[in-house]
Amino acid sequence: MLLDNIKRLCKENKTSICAVERTLGIGNGTIGKWDVCSPRLDIVKKVADHFGTTVDELLKEDDKK
Repeated sequence: MLLDNIKRLCKENKTSICAVERTLGIGNGTIGKWDVCSPRLDIVKKVADHFGTTVDELLKEDDKK
């Protein structure tokens, strides 16, 4: 859910997860691991701010399923 939302935002903004990590100073591969481990809230907040959205929106389940 979280990783899927970030992937969607990357696609919509014509960027990559690697580029977001680089821009925010997050370790390479950190976001990609969020499907199997829990992220730190401060990093999720940075990602949300980067995309101009909220943490709640990043965590929101896709209603289309």
